[in-house]
Amino acid sequence: MIKLVAKKGSALEQTLKEMTEQMAKNYADGKRIVKEATGVEPESLGYRWAWGDVATFLPDMVKFKQEDWNKIDEKVMRRDKRNNYFKPSKRYDAGKRLYNQFIEEVSKKCLTDEPLKKHGIQAMFGMQSVWVQPFHDEEKDRYVLLAGDSLPHGFTGKAKKEKEREFTIEY
Repeated sequence: MIKLVAKKGSALEQTLKEMTEQMAKNYADGKRIVKEATGVEPESLGYRWAWGDVATFLPDMVKFKQEDWNKIDEKVMRRDKRNNYFKPSKRYDAGKRLYNQFIEEVSKKCLTDEPLKKHGIQAMFGMQSVWVQPFHDEEKDRYVLLAGDSLPHGFTGKAKKEKEREFTIEY
């Protein structure tokens, strides 16, 4: 994994800040929707990151604490016993409503690599998709893009030229 650390005051820093805030909002909205439908606070939400998506939260990968599993109505969400995550029960109206609301209010507002492209950073190049995640390092008060090691292969424009970059790379 590598870290692209945005330079203070750069446009990339602002982009990563906006992406981090949007990701946190999407995550909170997803958890709220699931809690409203089930009455149980989810422990976490899974997301898809491939094919240019940075973070698309999905209603089909919801984790609950094990002690809460029996509190969830199976007409709203059902447990995948192999992986111990929950997904909406789309056979029932309550599950369909949860799924549709989640897709509309959360999944459709996913983060993509589009904002990063103006900074010469692409998470999808050729047939290769690279995991990336914006992150606010509160301890050092900086914005970082966590990424797979192959991300530099997707650099274009000023990102290719070390002197013009809006970031530094840490390994």
